[in-house]
Amino acid sequence: MDLQVNFFLNLGFICTTPFLLSCQNTFQSNKTISQEDVQFSGYSESELNQQIESEEVKLKAFQLESEWLDLRKRVLRSELRASESTRSLLKLERELLKFQKLQNSFPHEKGFISQGDEIEWKSKLKVKNAEVKKLNAVVRLLNRDMNALEAKLHRSGFGSVKKAIFIKSQAEKSKKH
Repeated sequence: MDLQVNFFLNLGFICTTPFLLSCQNTFQSNKTISQEDVQFSGYSESELNQQIESEEVKLKAFQLESEWLDLRKRVLRSELRASESTRSLLKLERELLKFQKLQNSFPHEKGFISQGDEIEWKSKLKVKNAEVKKLNAVVRLLNRDMNALEAKLHRSGFGSVKKAIFIKSQAEKSKKH
């Protein structure tokens, strides 16, 4: 048994000795690192700095464009809802006008539209009108945010287009009327 233990101890010593000796030896290279050894693209440090600066400008432009696109999408969605609501209001008003014309031409003095029905229709019209005003206000607020972003773009040295399709928004039209 002692022979086996001695054998394993000697084997362990023999195996670990080269490892320990290799850890203590530090190899000093006399080779100096030249610029050609570390360059991958062949550009000088100043050229690389210019390229880094150029990429930073691109990144800033992409970030601002992404912000612009997100806001433009919100403006378009709000303009879409406002336009749909305005169309709905106009259709409701047209329908009410048709029935009022029939009411006026009806031979009976009471007519065929009850006072309760007329009040209900006018109430719907009033609610729809308030909805249109609210949605147009949202469009105006988002357009104000867009104007602020446009100013930020121009201050940063970037240009942009106001809209992809040139049409006056419903909010701009209702503001004039």
